[in-house]
Amino acid sequence: MLKTGFDFFFWGTKLGGILVLLLGCFSYMGALPHYIELSTHFRLQYFILSLLVTLVFFLRRDWQWLIIGLLAIGINSVGVFSWHLFSPAVSEASNAPSLRILHSNVLSSNKQYSKLIALVSEEKPDIIFLQETNEDWMEALEPLEETFPYFLSSPRSDDFGIALFSRIPLSQEEVFHLAGGDGAPSIHINFTLQGREISLLSTHLSSPRLRSNFQARNQQLEGLVRFAKTLPLPAIIIGDLNVTKWSPYYRKFLKDSGLLSVREGFGLLPTWPAFLPRLMMIPIDHGFVTEGLKVVGVRTGRNIGSDHLPLIVEIKPL
Repeated sequence: MLKTGFDFFFWGTKLGGILVLLLGCFSYMGALPHYIELSTHFRLQYFILSLLVTLVFFLRRDWQWLIIGLLAIGINSVGVFSWHLFSPAVSEASNAPSLRILHSNVLSSNKQYSKLIALVSEEKPDIIFLQETNEDWMEALEPLEETFPYFLSSPRSDDFGIALFSRIPLSQEEVFHLAGGDGAPSIHINFTLQGREISLLSTHLSSPRLRSNFQARNQQLEGLVRFAKTLPLPAIIIGDLNVTKWSPYYRKFLKDSGLLSVREGFGLLPTWPAFLPRLMMIPIDHGFVTEGLKVVGVRTGRNIGSDHLPLIVEIKPL
């Protein structure tokens, strides 16, 4: 009976080895169907599982299956460790003070308003972008208006309200809707930093869990590409895009837009779902910059009661 149990476990391990190898390969493909694309977002978890099954193969000295495990490690490690390489050199940026942006999907049902206010007090960002803001959130955040006199909001009862708070005077501000979107608002602002005009856009794309929303998110990514190309340079885009770097739709967005991810060189920095351990989370909140700007720091903030961790980005002009 014990031997049968071990055999069952080992065959399960073999099946797991094949599965994580195949799942790791999916994200290298082009446009994918809905459910297969959803499977691409868990590359970190596939990498961890690859390590575990390979260890089992090694301990059992099953060299043929060990090769399968090593292939799975190789396929899945590329998309994990590449985010930790080529950390940008801060010395290349100007000596001007950096611009600190705090982005947070606050979760519309979250009532722990004081946690966000405390985080803002500690981090002292120059600009705050918030998503999933409703009327209750905007009322609770009124104290921020003393420190951030420039603000703009479009609260909603669904999960697509948006708000901006800024210490910096704004030369342009608008709430608009991305082409191909579902009516959810985005915010676009212009401001001056060290004598340079900078554009900044915040947006929240549809969650791809349902097929209809999957198609909407992909259309919104295409709309975001078109809008990004109209922005005067330099420009920053930040928001909850509901996609990870491992999706072929993300890669197409990055290629078509010409934008640079703020995460490159700083690590995975997973942001969702915040109630799970870090190794079980995925990075779906993103920031991007154009040429002319240097990312000098990126990190996640502490949990504020939302299902997302905040993303804090520091940028300097070149």
